[in-house]
Amino acid sequence: MNELDTATLDGSASRDPDGSISTFEWRQVSGLTVTINNSDQALADFVAPEVTPANEDLVFEITISDNSGATASDTVTISVVNVNVLPAANAGADQIVFEGSTVVLDAAGSTDLDGIVTGFFWQLLSGRTVDIPTPDQAQISFVAPSTNETYTNEFELTVTDDLGGTNTDIVSVVIRPIIPPIADAGADQLVESESTVILTALASSDIDGEIVSYQWTQLIGPAVTLSSSTTLETSFAAPLVSENTLLQFELLVTDDSNATATDVIDVTVTPPTYIVSGTITVPDGNVVDSDVNNLDAPYAPNDSPDTAQILPNPVTVGGYANRRNRGPSGRSQLIGDQQDFYRGVLTVGQTITLRIEDAASGDLDLYLWDLAGTTIVAASLGITEFETVVAPSDGEYVIEIFVFSGASNYVLNLETTGAPASASAGYNLDNDFMPTEAIVRYRDTLGKV
Repeated sequence: MNELDTATLDGSASRDPDGSISTFEWRQVSGLTVTINNSDQALADFVAPEVTPANEDLVFEITISDNSGATASDTVTISVVNVNVLPAANAGADQIVFEGSTVVLDAAGSTDLDGIVTGFFWQLLSGRTVDIPTPDQAQISFVAPSTNETYTNEFELTVTDDLGGTNTDIVSVVIRPIIPPIADAGADQLVESESTVILTALASSDIDGEIVSYQWTQLIGPAVTLSSSTTLETSFAAPLVSENTLLQFELLVTDDSNATATDVIDVTVTPPTYIVSGTITVPDGNVVDSDVNNLDAPYAPNDSPDTAQILPNPVTVGGYANRRNRGPSGRSQLIGDQQDFYRGVLTVGQTITLRIEDAASGDLDLYLWDLAGTTIVAASLGITEFETVVAPSDGEYVIEIFVFSGASNYVLNLETTGAPASASAGYNLDNDFMPTEAIVRYRDTLGKV
């Protein structure tokens, strides 16, 4: 019988020719000890023990008694045969790996209940060919081949025990291509000096896994201190600059298959913007030309002696005059503002000075008229930055700014004491000249004096 099977001991064939059998008694005489069930019955049983490959003989004796007290005995031998329990093959859990990685298959989990596992053998059942130099080892390894698509290799493990019993197990290895992650450092930014700048890699992605690390590095521009160089999001304080300044940063991302990708972001830092609020007023002793070129300024014509702008004394006047189609766009750019007239009370010897702010692009002359505007009392017709006349006596006069060419801003000063008339480098009516001399002023074909 096989080990671990149930065996029946049968004494029912015993008999008594001159009476009847009154008792039965079963006992084990030799062999591996077992437990006899119903040992006082004609039919008894036991479970065969596990035995070695050499098998085992078990000897049992039955003793019977009859109704007169006579006894008799007999023996029976039962041979128990060893039955090999097949080993359990364990090829390990299924795996998902990336191309180029080392795959390890391990049969260490294989067991044998009634002995030991003595042999291993691995073979590829399906999929793409891989190199397995030692398929008869408990643990093998190979390098996952390069691939453009995902595929599965199936391997079969066969294990053999010390009695020649075998068993198998199958393990699947899914091999995936490495698809690099996508690094996205965000859109380029335009920021103001000393503002807080945030760099984020939130839009970065990896379609076949996950991103496991981030690295921010500054490439260009004045050095800044990042709050962290290895996090999804970082920040820094924009430096103070006096002109637009480029800062450039590189983002490096690494995924769970160790593939990498980079992206670059430009951050342009602008100079600070200051907002000034309040009311700007012209201080005492300062006046603005009433018909300047600015469309937003108040307007009152002062283009003739009759519309002359009245001035206090002393005073500084800021103004603008131009010939037609000269100067920047504005109220008078097309029609021209060739003459500005002012009226004021002057004292004898008082200096009137005209400073031409844009002397390179405009030639302005200075005239002093009587109050009626009919007689020129003094004039300065130079071609430099300054024109100067002097009041010959106390009285009220008309002052004319005349544009000989071009356009320019100007500053007119009525001073209590001023520069002498000789400060003007041009012709002045106060200058002496000889009889029979003529003073001629002309313009060439290019419009230059």
